[in-house]
Amino acid sequence: FKDEPAIGKNIYLNNVPFLVVGVMTKTPQKWLSKRAFIPASVFSQMFGTRYVSYIIYQPKEPRLSKYIEKKVYTILGNKYKFDPEDREAIFMWDSTEFEKTFFYFFLGFKIFLFIAGTFSVIVGGIGVANIMNVNVEDRKKEIGIKIALGAKKRFIMAQFIFETLLIVFIGGITGFFISYLIIRFFPFLKLEEYVGNPTISFTVATIATSILGSVGFIAGYLPARKASNLNPIEVLRD
Repeated sequence: FKDEPAIGKNIYLNNVPFLVVGVMTKTPQKWLSKRAFIPASVFSQMFGTRYVSYIIYQPKEPRLSKYIEKKVYTILGNKYKFDPEDREAIFMWDSTEFEKTFFYFFLGFKIFLFIAGTFSVIVGGIGVANIMNVNVEDRKKEIGIKIALGAKKRFIMAQFIFETLLIVFIGGITGFFISYLIIRFFPFLKLEEYVGNPTISFTVATIATSILGSVGFIAGYLPARKASNLNPIEVLRD
């Protein structure tokens, strides 16, 4: 039907018209896009097939596939009178072995990214702390004048902590924007069938924001405390 709506139209199978009553949602697997489904009872009447030739099921957890496979043998063995231990009685293809390999691969990959991200945040926090220390050294006279004019310690600390959080905020927004651009341009690579479509997780973004905010506060606290404890007489004399 190309771009036209399919629901309500007829499609012919062996010259028998079938009314289209629904359309499956789009999927990255191309082989599924060329599938159509008809009622099992109608299929049996048309082709004389009385029994189901195979069953496809998907475990909720790939790691439980062996346990579920054993239960399937037990249930079918009791129903059709064969020994559940006889693996030749029915043919079963376990595709979850491949999925389990990918599960552990991506689990290790996620752990690696978590460790790399943690070290990156730590290094970034040290870098921001060094920047703020240099900032304090360069602005000693400004800080001394403010203290001499009556600025309280909490005002000086709040100023430098705010500047630190502002730097961290700009860095975080930049990283988020780069991630967004990657996700927007990823479909052009045509890799959805193999790796799926990457998305931005709200939970991960919230956790990352909290960690960045905490690191930014810690990185700015010590330089801010150092600035608030400066002696205005010594600073202005220097």
